[in-house]
Amino acid sequence: MTRGELRPDAAADDLVTTVAVSMMFARTVLMDLALDDEYVTQLIDRVVLPLYRPYAQVTSRRRGYTSPSQAS
Repeated sequence: MTRGELRPDAAADDLVTTVAVSMMFARTVLMDLALDDEYVTQLIDRVVLPLYRPYAQVTSRRRGYTSPSQAS
């Protein structure tokens, strides 16, 4: 993902924030593991950034799905 590829509403997406915080909480509190650089990098690259992709990129991979922004 490069600069400018985020959905316009990405900054206001509380769900993505909740997912990331929940995963960090589970790792540290429930699993008693450290938040090391490797984990945080994987979390950002494999979870957070894909959730912020524009709807068009995500929906183009799913046949028959229409995102809210594409519905008329």
